[in-house]
Amino acid sequence: MRDLHSEGGETPSPSERPLPCVEIATVAHAHDPLAEIYREHAPFMLFVAIRDFHVPPGDSESIVHDIFTRYFSNPTIVRGELKAYFRGAVRNGCLEYWRTRDRENSVFCDPDDATAEEVCDESSLAETTAIRLAVTETLARLRPRCRDALRRFHFEGKSMQVIAEELDVAPLYVRQLLHQCRKTARAIFESITRFSS
Repeated sequence: MRDLHSEGGETPSPSERPLPCVEIATVAHAHDPLAEIYREHAPFMLFVAIRDFHVPPGDSESIVHDIFTRYFSNPTIVRGELKAYFRGAVRNGCLEYWRTRDRENSVFCDPDDATAEEVCDESSLAETTAIRLAVTETLARLRPRCRDALRRFHFEGKSMQVIAEELDVAPLYVRQLLHQCRKTARAIFESITRFSS
């Protein structure tokens, strides 16, 4: 680019002038409804997470932001009322938060805790480990649809209605699927844990 000051202050040609910064109205207005949805629902969701599920405020904010990130990336996932969707999402997020915390805490045994002594006892620890391995093996042998349905229902704590909506099937189908999958899992688990005498 030419130095205009050294050349006597010539006016730059239109192609050399910097482009003005302009706000594009369609882009700015596209974000207004999303911001309004956030302002309307976020305080309620934080209140539910902190008061009903006793999640610390900082972690509650993370849960709420994750929910909005998923929603904003694909608003079509909500088929019904937004408030009901956000209430269910914050409930599931909080339950998953405490499940993760419980899993993290169960990995380590505190020797100073009186109740931990029986869990940290070598025989019970070996038994617990054997059961966990058997459950892992059982889940690995299930077909993916069964594994997914059982995980959503038992591990994530979702209702049959929510699972049906997520899988886009009828709730009765989910009920039958869970029944059949539990039956299959029980048979696999018993075959793994059966000891020959």
